[in-house]
Amino acid sequence: MATEKVTTTPIITNKANERVPYTIPLTRGMSDAPIFVSVNGNTFYIKPGENVQLPRYVVDFLEAKSKRDVELMRMEMDREKSAELGSVRRK
Repeated sequence: MATEKVTTTPIITNKANERVPYTIPLTRGMSDAPIFVSVNGNTFYIKPGENVQLPRYVVDFLEAKSKRDVELMRMEMDREKSAELGSVRRK
């Protein structure tokens, strides 16, 4: 009698592809048209103000981009403020 070898494949959980909720904030003056997002060749259309389920890697990308945008805006505001102070001092 032959014995059959049974192999089990471990279940691999890939946290990067795990679906998580995300909402792009809807702000005043912003169109409610879907926003195109492309990460690693995968594309998504996300409507601002709607809670959607996205892969974690997309949410991580969007959150990192949001932080970079805030930092850039602060740098620009500081630069403008410095330029204004410099022009006031020269008068």
